[in-house]
Amino acid sequence: MLDYDSVSGKAKSREQIRMQLIIGSIGIPLLIVSTYLMSFIFSFGSYSDYRTISRIFSYYANITGVTGAAFTLVGTIGILQRNRSSLAWIFAGVYIIGWIWRFAFSHVIFPGLFAIEGIDSILAISVVSNIYGYSLIAVSFYAWWSIHNVVANRSVYFSYLFLYTTGSVIAYLVGGLLFGFGVHVIYSPEESFMLGMPSLIMTTLEYLVLFLFFISQLFDSRKDSRDTILQDLGESIGFQHSPPML
Repeated sequence: MLDYDSVSGKAKSREQIRMQLIIGSIGIPLLIVSTYLMSFIFSFGSYSDYRTISRIFSYYANITGVTGAAFTLVGTIGILQRNRSSLAWIFAGVYIIGWIWRFAFSHVIFPGLFAIEGIDSILAISVVSNIYGYSLIAVSFYAWWSIHNVVANRSVYFSYLFLYTTGSVIAYLVGGLLFGFGVHVIYSPEESFMLGMPSLIMTTLEYLVLFLFFISQLFDSRKDSRDTILQDLGESIGFQHSPPML
């Protein structure tokens, strides 16, 4: 007998995931806008000629960054749910940890390390920040990898994983080759902006590939929803072949 409630529930679940993917696709452009605004602020914000516009950019950078991150989280969870992974909670945990880190770094870690005598505070902050950053990358990669056997559009998927895990290293190497490794003496905001350009380009490329991944999953979800509903209908009807008559 056809179980209409079961089929209807599955259809609603797929529609919910589709909406999550749409929300995530909206979040990516917001993150790109926030990234460029923050890059301008870090490069030009400390100079008096740019303080007013930096304050304005800071306001919009926070709005687009917070909204974009939340939307992208919703879409990312949708992708893992779409591919039947049970690790979507990891991204929610990473998102919460990010907010805790933001507060702890500003009010505890940064001033605490500078208050310790006898250590290179800049080096210590760099080490702590890198441990934090790469730990979250490793945990997130573990969650992403849980769908590698079933995900559609694997070329886009693996391209994103490659950029996600190696993007910062590539940016560092490219920046070192272009401008030299080690500490740089900065004489102008334009020079500071150029030093950050390799990282900005790699981050933008990573977000663009993630956007393509969201879009590919969105269209694949529509097709999968239609085909799977038809399959569910056939299974629910429960046709069985009778044994041959002797």
